Amino acid sequence: MDKILEILKDFGIVELRPPQKKALERGLLDKNKNFLISIPTASGKTLIGEMALINHLLDGNKNPTNKKGIFIVPLKALASEKYEEFKSKYERYGLRIALSIGDYDEDEDLSKYHLIITTAEKLDSLWRHKIDWINDVSVVVVDEIHLINDETRGGTLEILLTKLKEFNVQIIGLSATIGNPDELAEWLNAELIVDDWRPVELKKGIYKNEAIEFINGEIREIKAVDNNDIYNLVVDCVKEGGCCLVFCNTKRNAVNEAKKLNLKKFLTEEEKIRLKEIAEEILSILEPPTEMCKTLAECILNGSAFHHAGLTYQHRKIVEDAFRKRLIKVICCTPTLCLNANTEILQESGFRKITELNKDEKVFALCGKEIKPVDGWKVHKTPQHEYNIVVKTVNGLEITTTPNHIFLVKENGSLKEKEAKDLKVGDYVATVDRIRVKEKDIDLSNGDLYFIGYFIGDGYTGVIEKNTLKATPDLAFNPKYPPNFDDSELHKKYFLKCRISKGVAHYIYSKKLRKIFNKLNMLTKDNKNIDAFCNLPLDKLAYLIAGLFDSDGYIYLNRKNIEFYSISEKLVEQLQFVLLRFGIHSSIRKKKTKTMVSPTNGKEYKCKDIYVLTIRDFMSIKRFYENIPLRHEEKRRKLEEIIKNKEIGQIPSEFVALRFTPIAKIWCDCGFSVDLTMFKPRTKRQRELNKKRVKLLFELLDGKKLITNYKEYYSKRKNPYFDFIVREKINGNNYYSLNEKGRVLMSLLNKHIKDKENLEEMYNFLVNLEKCPICGKPIHKEMRYSWKKECYDGDIYWDRIKEIKKIKVNDKYAYDIELPDDGSNSHYIVANGFIVHNSAGLNLPCRRAIVKDLTRFTNKGMRYIPIMEIQQCIGRAGRPGLDPYGEGIIVAKNDRDYLRAYQALTQKPEPIYSKLSNQAVLRTQLLGLIATGEIRDEYDLEWFIRNTFYAHQYGNLREVAKNINEVIRFLEENEFIIDFMPTELGKRVSELYIDPLSAKFIIDGLEEMENEEEIYYLYLISKTLEMMPNLRVYNSEELNLIDEMDSLGIKSFEIEDLEAFKTAKMLYDWINEVPEDEILKRYKIEPGILRYKVENAVWIMHALKEIAKLIGKSSDIPEKLEIRLEYGAKEDIIELLSIKYIGRVRARKLYNAGIRSIEDIINNPSKVASIIGEKIAKKILDELGVKFGQQKLSF
Repeated sequence: MDKILEILKDFGIVELRPPQKKALERGLLDKNKNFLISIPTASGKTLIGEMALINHLLDGNKNPTNKKGIFIVPLKALASEKYEEFKSKYERYGLRIALSIGDYDEDEDLSKYHLIITTAEKLDSLWRHKIDWINDVSVVVVDEIHLINDETRGGTLEILLTKLKEFNVQIIGLSATIGNPDELAEWLNAELIVDDWRPVELKKGIYKNEAIEFINGEIREIKAVDNNDIYNLVVDCVKEGGCCLVFCNTKRNAVNEAKKLNLKKFLTEEEKIRLKEIAEEILSILEPPTEMCKTLAECILNGSAFHHAGLTYQHRKIVEDAFRKRLIKVICCTPTLCLNANTEILQESGFRKITELNKDEKVFALCGKEIKPVDGWKVHKTPQHEYNIVVKTVNGLEITTTPNHIFLVKENGSLKEKEAKDLKVGDYVATVDRIRVKEKDIDLSNGDLYFIGYFIGDGYTGVIEKNTLKATPDLAFNPKYPPNFDDSELHKKYFLKCRISKGVAHYIYSKKLRKIFNKLNMLTKDNKNIDAFCNLPLDKLAYLIAGLFDSDGYIYLNRKNIEFYSISEKLVEQLQFVLLRFGIHSSIRKKKTKTMVSPTNGKEYKCKDIYVLTIRDFMSIKRFYENIPLRHEEKRRKLEEIIKNKEIGQIPSEFVALRFTPIAKIWCDCGFSVDLTMFKPRTKRQRELNKKRVKLLFELLDGKKLITNYKEYYSKRKNPYFDFIVREKINGNNYYSLNEKGRVLMSLLNKHIKDKENLEEMYNFLVNLEKCPICGKPIHKEMRYSWKKECYDGDIYWDRIKEIKKIKVNDKYAYDIELPDDGSNSHYIVANGFIVHNSAGLNLPCRRAIVKDLTRFTNKGMRYIPIMEIQQCIGRAGRPGLDPYGEGIIVAKNDRDYLRAYQALTQKPEPIYSKLSNQAVLRTQLLGLIATGEIRDEYDLEWFIRNTFYAHQYGNLREVAKNINEVIRFLEENEFIIDFMPTELGKRVSELYIDPLSAKFIIDGLEEMENEEEIYYLYLISKTLEMMPNLRVYNSEELNLIDEMDSLGIKSFEIEDLEAFKTAKMLYDWINEVPEDEILKRYKIEPGILRYKVENAVWIMHALKEIAKLIGKSSDIPEKLEIRLEYGAKEDIIELLSIKYIGRVRARKLYNAGIRSIEDIINNPSKVASIIGEKIAKKILDELGVKFGQQKLSF
C-alpha cells in the first residue's frame, strides 16, 4: 500500500475519498480478488481502477513489472481522454501506454505496451486476430460495466468478461448506481463496493407550478418571466452566474427548445461580441452553410445552443468550448452527448504554411506526451479577429494567433490551458522537443546509408536536361580528408577510379549506380531528395545524416554552432524534419548570392540562393554529438571541443545554458530589467564594443552628450544599451542621455564598481543582486537558455515566454486545424514549433441539469426513459472544482410526471440484464469464438455458455440454447463453419467484424447480381445490419423507388428494402459530387448523420470487397467505390486523387479542363499551373519526378 500512496502523492493526492478507502480496506490490492465498484458520478471510481493497475504494473521500486493491464471504456472519445490522462501520469515510471480504437479489420502489435486503453468492440476484434500478448494481462478495468445491459453492445462486453474470467486476471468493474449490483458482483466473483458519497452536493428536485420541490423538503420559488417553464428555470440559474444543460428526448426537441431560449438581455456587450464571432465561425464550417448551421448560429447569438449527433464534429466542439467558457449559457441536448495565415504546421515532409498543407500528408500532433503524425485532419478558416497576439519565447520561437487560441502552459508543476490573450511574460508554454514517426526500414547497411548521405551532399548523378543524362556519377571531396566508405557495398561495387582536378578529388562511379538512386527517388535535377529515408529507424538514419554533414556540414568553434549548406530548399527542410526525430532543433535561413563572372568567357551567371540550416543551442549540439556518428576527423574534433569547452564547467549543475550564459537577464515586477549580455559578451570584438558602450553610459551620468560618432557604438546584433538611453535630434545633431532606468543602473554601478572597464565585475555584481534598486522587491533571474531537466516532459519542451504583443491585422481570415476525435491525439498540433490547441475543449460542466422529458419514442412506442439514464443526466451537475453545488431538476408537466420524477430521483435504478439471447449478438460472437479456436465442439460451447452472465441470471439455459442451436445451424448452412471449424470465409468474416447475417446479404446479393451497377453495390451494403437504421421512406416516395429497383432487377419491395435503396441513393449522390447541402435537404438528414452513414458505408464496402475476392467475384468496382465513398467523388477523377497534393476540388478542376491522367499532367505542366496555380503545380510535378518544361524519363 505504501507504493500506491507514494505514487498518488506524486499526483498531488494526499487523501483518499471514502469509497476509495473502503476499496483498499476490502482488499483491492489482493491480485486474485475481483471488485465491482458501484458509486455515483465524480466520486472517484477511476482512481480505484488506477490503484489496481499500479499494484499490478509497478513493483515496489516503481519500476514496470512487465505485466499488462487493459482499461476498457465504452466510447472512443472517453478512451482518448483516459489515454492522455494516463500517459501524463504513468509514463514517468517507464510504463508504455497504448490507445487501440482504430479499424476493426486491423492487427495491431501491442506486445510492447504495459497498459492498453480500448473499447470492448476493439478488444474483441483484436482477440479475433489471435493476439498472443493476452497471456501477459494480469488486470482488466472495465469502465461503465453496467453497459452489459445495452441491447446492442452489451453482449460483446459479456462475452469478453466471460473469456477473461478463464484467465488468471483481476477484474475491476466500475459502474454507475444500478439496481442489482450484487447479482453482477456474484457472477464476477467480485467484492461489491456500494457508496452514495459525492464530492459536491447534488440537490435533486422536481419543478412544477413555478417552484422547485427538492427531495430534502426545501422549496425554491422560480420567478415567472415567461410562460415557458424551461426558460424560467434557465434564467433563474443564469442570473446567479450558472449555466444549464437541458436534456430533451429527441434531436428535434433539442433544436426547438434552444430556439425558444433567448437570453440576449442577460448577456454583456463583450459576450455578445464574442458570441457573434462564434456564430460566424459556425456558418463558415460548411460551404454553403446548411439550414442547421444557420439555426445554430441564430441560437448562439441569443446565448443558447443545441448539441446532438446530427451536428458535425466541428460544430459540437465549438459549442462545447463556448459553453465551457460560460459564453453560451445553456445547451439543449439529447442524453448522449485560430491561427495566422503564415503559421507553419509540421507535416511529414517538414513545416508548411497552414494555407499550403499537403492533404495527403499527416500533421504532427500531441498524443499524450508524444508528438506523432496524425491522419484525418482538416483546415478551417474563420473570420479574422480585429487584432492578433504575437508570442515569442526565449529559444527564438514566434507565433501569431487570434486572442482566444489556446496554449498549453505549465504552472507550479501542473498543466493548464490558457488563451493567448491571458498569457504573460515568464509563462512556460509547450513547444516541440522531438517528434515520433512510424519507422520503416530499408534494406541498406549503415555504410551504404553513410555513402548515400555523402553523395546527396557532394555527389553528382548527372543533370536531367532535355531528356538526356550528362556525365557519369562522381563525388567531390577535399583530398586531405577522404571519405571513409570501407563498409559501403555500393561504393565497392560501383567505384571506377579516382581523379584529382584543381586540388579537388573526384571518385568516379559506374552509371549503373543511377538505378539504385532511381529506385530511391533521388534521381532529380538537384539530386537532393531524402523522402525515402525520413522514416528510417533512428540508428540507421543517423548514418545518412552523418554522411550529409561530413560532406556539406560545417562545425564553427568560434560561433559554437553547426551549419549545413545546400541550394536545395527541399533538402534543408527535410533535414530539419529528420533532425527533430533526435530532438535536434535547427533554424533555416536563405542566403542571397551574387552573380559570378566566368573566367573563360567573361559572361555573368546568376548563382542559386543557398539555404543554411543552423544548429545553435547547446542541448541540440550535445544530442547531435551523441547520436550522429561523424567520420570526418576534423569536424568530429571541433564538435568534441565545443562539448568539452571549459566554460561548461562553470555552469551550475542543474542546467546547461545555450551559448554558455548562465543568467541572461534580471528583472523585477515593477518593470526594471537589465539584459546581462551587455556585460557578458561572447566574442572579443563584442567585448571591446561593449566596453565603449558602458563607458558612454558612465559618461552620461554627467548629463546630455552630443554624439558625433554613433556608428562606433552600433552593430547589427542586439544593442541592449539602447534600453538605458534617450536619443534625440537637436538642430540635426544626435544627443544621448540616460533614461530613468539607465540612471538607476549606472548610479548603482558607479557606486559599487571601481574598475569602470571590468565588465566581468559588473556582471557578477548584477547577478548577485537580490533586491530591485527601484522598488526593493525581489529580483527575478532569467536563464534564457536554461535547458533545465524539468523543462523536458516526453516530447515537450517547456519554453519561457519572453515577449507578448498585440498587433493589428489586415487578413480577412484566420485558420485552424481540426484533428479527428477518434482518440488518436490530444487535440494539440505543432505550429511554428509551439504546441497549440486545434479545437474546442471537451468538458461540459453545469450548475443546473434539467430533464425536460421523461419519455421517448422507441420501437415499442413511447416509453419512460430508464431511471439509470436520468440519474446519469442529473449527475452532470455540480462537478468538483467547477461549481459550489449542483442541481438536478426534472420538469413535471402533470401529476403522472410528478410521480415518475419522484421515483426517478428516489428509487434505485432498474436492474441490468444479460442481452446474450439477442440473435445478432450470438451470431457475431459464436462465429468469433469458433474462428479463434476457443470453441471446438458442443461441449466447449455448453461450458462457455454456462459461465455467462445470462446463465447466472436465468439458470435455465433452454431459451438461450434454442437460440444458440439456430445460430449454429445458420453458420453451418451458410458455410461459415463446418463441425465447429471455421471455413476460410467464416474466418475472414470474423476478422472483418461484421454480422454473419450481413455477410449472407452481401453474398446472396453478389450471386444474384445481373449487372454490375454502382447503385446496386450501394444497395447491398445498405441492407446490412451495420447500416441500420436506414432512411425513412414516405408514402409518396414508394412507387418511384419500386420502379427504380425493378429496373435494376431487384424483386423484393418490403419496407426494409425500400429504406435500404433510399439510403443507397443518398450514397450514390454523395459519390457523384452532389453538393452536401442539397443532399441534406433532399433526404431530410443532418450533417452529422450523413458523415456517420458515409463512414459506415466505407467500412462495409471494404468488407464487401474482401468477401467478393473470397467467393470469386470481381472486386474492381467495390474497390473503387470504397475510395469514392471516402472522398465523395466520381470514378473519373480517382487516378488524379491518387496523386499527392491533389484533392477532390483540384481533381475536378483539372479533369474538366482536359487533364485526366498522370500522363496528361506530365505533358501539360503549363496548363496545370494555369488551372491550380504555379506553386501547387510545381509540387505535383516534383512528386512525379518532373520539372517545368521537362518530361519524366524512364531508366
